[in-house]
Amino acid sequence: MTLRAPQAPQGLAGRGRKPLDLAFVLDRSGSMAGDKLRLVKEAVAFGIGQLAPEDRAAVIVYDHTVQTLAPLVPMTGPAQASLTLALGAVQEGGSTALGEGWLTGCRMIADGAAPGGRRLTRSLLLTDGLANVGVTDPAELTGHAVELRRRGVTTSTFGVGADFDERLLNGLAEAGGGNFHFIEHGHQIPNFFAGELGELLTVVAEGATVALTLPPGVGAEPLNDYQVVRNYTAGAWPDLGGGAPGGTTVMVEVGSLSAGEEKIVLFELTAPPAVPGTTLPLGVIVRYRPSAGGVEETSDAPGMSLRVVSGAEAEAEEADAGVIAIAGRLQAARAKYEAWEHAQAGRHDAARQVLAGAAQAFAAPAMAPAAAVLAADAAELQHLAERARDGWDSVTSKAALYSSRVMRKNQRDYGKER
Repeated sequence: MTLRAPQAPQGLAGRGRKPLDLAFVLDRSGSMAGDKLRLVKEAVAFGIGQLAPEDRAAVIVYDHTVQTLAPLVPMTGPAQASLTLALGAVQEGGSTALGEGWLTGCRMIADGAAPGGRRLTRSLLLTDGLANVGVTDPAELTGHAVELRRRGVTTSTFGVGADFDERLLNGLAEAGGGNFHFIEHGHQIPNFFAGELGELLTVVAEGATVALTLPPGVGAEPLNDYQVVRNYTAGAWPDLGGGAPGGTTVMVEVGSLSAGEEKIVLFELTAPPAVPGTTLPLGVIVRYRPSAGGVEETSDAPGMSLRVVSGAEAEAEEADAGVIAIAGRLQAARAKYEAWEHAQAGRHDAARQVLAGAAQAFAAPAMAPAAAVLAADAAELQHLAERARDGWDSVTSKAALYSSRVMRKNQRDYGKER
């Protein structure tokens, strides 16, 4: 099913949206010297300039120490000008206190949070290196991300180049409810910052969920990589029309949608043997909170059902090439992630087998209607499989993880032109 957010009624930074609380947390360690640091400073200065006076921002820079350029303050004209000047004076330093820098920014937002979720909050963490000073344990840092998310502070991460820890940055974004971005080349930094900020400035729906109620015996497996809540009884969701009594509900947490954004949620359904002609009713309901305020809204799809057919009828039915293509790409994304896990553990042959098997699966007769659309995906899987024989280099590893996440999370890729 496809969720489509309406277009924004006003401009990018216009009124009618929820104000933002942002913390820009920037690596200024020695490895950021030159164009990378310059481009980061320019991108943040541009982002600050897009904010309205009702928005608030903090800017933290870190090397082996953490420096607060500005606490969380309203983005009035004078504040924007002062921050831009302060950014211009930032120079590269020493090692990388990533954990302390990120936590400093998050705590500023959390301590200044408005009650009732009246503001959108996010910490934007950018680095090109490893956490090697202060708090460095990935499990401890992701634990903080989970707790901060509970307090309403989300985290997006931006990894630049070949030397950052993608497991840590992906884990922080995953636990923190934000996006993980792989910026292969420094000149792409402004595009990624502008894209992330553009999404935040145009959020129209928050906390979107898709709940699918199933009749007894029917199973549903979400193919995307969203948080899933299973085994609700139908009685726990009395307003889910169409579900058979005694069935269960699978709820998928999609999150926020920006103006004009489209997110696809795909389920693989399994049904028990039944007499052809039997109808199995389904209930679908989408819930979300309008970002501009107001009560939670719902949207349902009445009359949805599965119809049991004979084998001959099933073979004669024309397959939906679009759905097959989406399913194929999600399978490819899952294979990349599994291969990345193997490669991280040094199991290069296992990584190769996963990727080669996924590429071969695209040749199955069931995938034929989408063969032309999936040809590039199959070729990419085969290419990654061949490169996995001797182990991926750092850039290939990061690119595989990132492209898997983009597909599985319906995340926008602001670096397609690499």
